[in-house]
Amino acid sequence: MPSVTRDLRTGVWWDGLKAAVLVLPLVIVAAYGVVTSSAAPGPAEMAIFGPAGAHLLTGHWGSVYAHAANQGGPFELVPCGVAQLLGLSGRFAWLAYYTVSTFLLTFAVTTAVRVVAAGLSPWRTYRTAAAGAFVCLVDLVPSAFDVGHPAQVMIPLMWIVSACAARNRCFVVAGALIGLSMGWEVWGVLGAPVLFCGARPRYRSAALAMAGSAAAIYLPFIVSGRFAMFSFAWPVRPDTLVHMLDPSLTAFPWTLRLVQATLALGGGVAVAVGCRRSKHAVWLVPLAVLGLRLLLDPCLYPYYWVAPGVVLTCGIALTASLRRPWAFAAVTVFAVWATKFASRGVADTALLLAFTAVATALCAYPSSAMSRPAPRRAFAVAAD
Repeated sequence: MPSVTRDLRTGVWWDGLKAAVLVLPLVIVAAYGVVTSSAAPGPAEMAIFGPAGAHLLTGHWGSVYAHAANQGGPFELVPCGVAQLLGLSGRFAWLAYYTVSTFLLTFAVTTAVRVVAAGLSPWRTYRTAAAGAFVCLVDLVPSAFDVGHPAQVMIPLMWIVSACAARNRCFVVAGALIGLSMGWEVWGVLGAPVLFCGARPRYRSAALAMAGSAAAIYLPFIVSGRFAMFSFAWPVRPDTLVHMLDPSLTAFPWTLRLVQATLALGGGVAVAVGCRRSKHAVWLVPLAVLGLRLLLDPCLYPYYWVAPGVVLTCGIALTASLRRPWAFAAVTVFAVWATKFASRGVADTALLLAFTAVATALCAYPSSAMSRPAPRRAFAVAAD
């Protein structure tokens, strides 16, 4: 896998942009579908994120996180703040808004896919465009902005690029990307296990880069006024595993979020160690973290499944680039099911984790086969 830092300095952005432009007609159609299907055009979180984003953009930083209900990171607040300040109204204005935002998210997807599959296949622009078309056709990218949470796309993409950087031993870049992902939503920190995708991780430099970038994002808001984000408690929905384990629990505070995070991080590290020698670790580790996060989530809203869908899209691109037809078919079928047909409840989340476990096992066992050319197992890939 070529150097991520070199790719980011050279043609990866241009390749991603070309691929996104190729699917621009699909982007417009997807944006039109979102706008016309909504009774009230605009992101679902606009009532909270709009004023907070406007405060951020106008310099009133002390008011951005004055209300605990605002759980969006600064990066996520900016698009809603722009819409708030522009006073968007009417379907045409919102169509332009969704077209631009959907195109930018599609560009992010195609760029990340280009990083993941760098140097592994010919016709890379068209293969990358296929990934952009997929996220539009299965409604991953449009719905992310419609529910007001583009973090569901951006955070897993940043984890995957961070994993690629770790595999190339660029641990400062990898740690910084994890810290920056928290700028979308705080749960971006759960991507830390991708640092173990690289051999002999440099924990100190990665941790300092991650902590420094996260502090640079949130410290100005903390010191400038009331920061109420961590006083919020989520309602516990009756159809979640949390409710099944404790039916008397009605609120899920940040202390329980820490328990959830610990288990998700532990599972991610286990997968990273288990399939470190496989190129598939760059998407299997994020998928494991997301699966455990969903399984232990008190709300388990359907839009949470956008993030696993994005990760599976990168898995499709990598298996296609590696010319592993059985792996490509398996990941594609599972991704289509997960994004279009799954009910997205506890049982489906368990199935997501089972798929991740099987794929990890196929990558990790037997390890000696990793050094042999063209292994027949679906997910086995030679080490770099």
